[in-house]
Formats: sequence, structure tokens, C-alpha cells
Amino acid sequence: MRSKLFIINVAFLSIVAAQIINVPGDYSTIQAGIDASLSGDTVLVGPGTYNEQIDYKGKQVVVMSTSGADSTIIYNNSTNVTFNTQEGSSAILDGFTLTGSSDYGIYISSYGKPTLRNLVINNKKKGIYLNYDCDVTITNVTITDNEYGIYFSSSQSNVTLTKSIIWDHTSM
Repeated sequence: MRSKLFIINVAFLSIVAAQIINVPGDYSTIQAGIDASLSGDTVLVGPGTYNEQIDYKGKQVVVMSTSGADSTIIYNNSTNVTFNTQEGSSAILDGFTLTGSSDYGIYISSYGKPTLRNLVINNKKKGIYLNYDCDVTITNVTITDNEYGIYFSSSQSNVTLTKSIIWDHTSM
């Protein structure tokens, strides 16, 4: 009589629930909220003006205002928001005005594929700067009063633009 030996591998799955981080409730700055987040988390930002630069640092997080672009402003005289570490489409920026007097509203590079929604970008040299091989989804975004609206530094970037306005720039 033959014996059959069955080896059963049991895989242990861990389920981690996404967290909601509140700014300024849990952290005083948007960047501190992003730094404390894990991919899949949401950073909810209350109304106000935030004088800072934010960098997603490769995290697949949602950064969303609770009151919309009219009352939630990220102000910086350099770059307001950076996607520079292969962020995917689940890296979402939603509901802000990005303003300040120089550089970029949003800088995207290194295979960045973020989703940009419900934004106003104004008073920058380049509203959105696409550096290399980016694939960006832009929905309901107004880009106005910049030197350039969307600036492509290479022809290898793609933009999906829906229900957005790009107008009144000093360069073409």
C-alpha cells in the first residue's frame, strides 16, 4: 500500500486597514501627515493656508482638502508639490490652490503617475512641470496666470486631461 504525503503550505495574510490622518488635528503640517502615512492612507487637510513644500516620497497616499481649493491653499515660493519617486495613480492630490511667485506648482519626474483633481494652480513659473516619462491624470484643474501651464521637458510624458482649464499664461 502506498502512502501519500501531502504538504500544505499555509500563507498568513495580514490585513492592514488604511488610516485617516488629519491636518492640522493629528499633525500641524501636510508634510508631517504624509511622512506619518503608509501607502493606502488618506491625509485630510482642513481649510487654511499652508506655507510649505510637500513631497509624496514614493507613497501611494491620498492628500485631500476637506473644504476645497477655495479655502485650502498650499503657498510656497519654490515648488509646492513634488512627485519624484515613481508614485503611481493612487498617489492623489485633491482640492487645493497651489500658489507662490516662482518655480513649479507641481513637479513630476522619474516615472511619476499621480492623479491630480480639483486644483487651482496659479502665479508660478510652470504650473505643472513634467520632467521625464510621466503619465499624469488631471481632472477638474484650473491652471492660470503662470509663465507656462503644463511644461513638458521631454516628449515621453503623457497627460490625460478632463474637465480642466489652462489659460492666460505668459509663454506658449
